[in-house]
Amino acid sequence: GAMAAAYSSRDIVEDYLHYKLLCRGVAWPSAPPPHRPDPRVAPPRLQIVLRSAGDELERLYGAELSAQVSVLRLRGDGGDAARLRNMTAIREELFRDGVNWGRIVTMMELGGALSAEVAMTGDTGHVDDIAGWMEESLDSPLLQRWIQDNGGWDAFMDLYESRPADSFWALSTMFGLVVLGAAVVILGFLFSQK
Repeated sequence: GAMAAAYSSRDIVEDYLHYKLLCRGVAWPSAPPPHRPDPRVAPPRLQIVLRSAGDELERLYGAELSAQVSVLRLRGDGGDAARLRNMTAIREELFRDGVNWGRIVTMMELGGALSAEVAMTGDTGHVDDIAGWMEESLDSPLLQRWIQDNGGWDAFMDLYESRPADSFWALSTMFGLVVLGAAVVILGFLFSQK
């Protein structure tokens, strides 16, 4: 519907990564665009809720996310093309059994964790690549259709803000560590293929 168009995936991704990197003392993008009234810009409420959801996910599953990122980093020696292939594989694995808000936030948080890793090495150029991957994922027909069919980002905000404590990840979206664990195993296998 017309409502869904109010949210620009680019703005959502840029704000999320900007926040995640700022938490680690990294400025990205190096020159943030001046804030201007633009109807496409994700409203602050969505940015705040997404940041909060990502932080909560990091608190609960930070170790697993770090393991995932380490696997990606270790296998990232094949250059940009290989890294992008790996990230595409993660996306396919994450949404293989369907889409839900938990998995969407997991994808965002993985992108954030990976960005933090590469940014710490002073390699902010790769953050642009990761941002592109996240934007492309959010704009993919699969996610766009699902988000629209499930009430859009507005529904996500309502669901997250009205959740009983700790139930958001446990019940409504239980992607579980099984998915992340399986992804690590599958990625390990993928990466070992010449």
